[in-house]
Amino acid sequence: MIRIPDGRFIACVRLMADASTGAQTRTALCWLDCESAALTEFLALPSGGDTSYAGMVVHDGMLWVSYYSSHEDKSAVYLAKLQLDSDGSGDRAGGCSSVQAAPASSSTSGSVALGASPMKGFDSEFADITDYILKITEEIWEGRGLATLHRYYSKDIIVRMPSGLDSSGNAGVITGTLATLAEFPDRRLLGEDVIWSGDDEQGFMSSHRILTTGTHTGHGAAPHLPLA
Repeated sequence: MIRIPDGRFIACVRLMADASTGAQTRTALCWLDCESAALTEFLALPSGGDTSYAGMVVHDGMLWVSYYSSHEDKSAVYLAKLQLDSDGSGDRAGGCSSVQAAPASSSTSGSVALGASPMKGFDSEFADITDYILKITEEIWEGRGLATLHRYYSKDIIVRMPSGLDSSGNAGVITGTLATLAEFPDRRLLGEDVIWSGDDEQGFMSSHRILTTGTHTGHGAAPHLPLA
């Protein structure tokens, strides 16, 4: 939720499919009436399926919205920019006069990337640290690119595990990954969100939320049971 310059509030929410109207599940912008606690939808963002987790900011008369969606074959983080009226308010019926939305990592026509310089020490394909974390997670797990761990992880990387801090470095990560795949051969790790601190001069610390699915075929509890 955000308060725009004229004092009104905009909420970005997930609205569920409605068979009576034919509306599909979507991430949408709504006016919030603080007195009645009522939401009124005024714009559906390009979205569908598993979607939402929005963040918003107003800058130079534009409303920027980041959100998660799975309407284009796979899960991705999107960045939309919306033109507010010249007074920074948007009209009460429509809210915003135009909208563009594209994957946050996209460099194609219509992209709304903020134009930041490439991160030092990183390949140009990575727009920022969030893009880096999500892409390498997909490459390592979805693409089974375990050999890329030698490239993406340093030898002395420290990883926080459920058992505590693991200081065994990249070798320990690879060993643990292979052990997990032996138990869950079809395991998938779907990155949903990333929190981080630091910069490309001093280094980054990051953590990200994932949805993991897999069928346990190894020893122990729940053999051959799909888990999520």
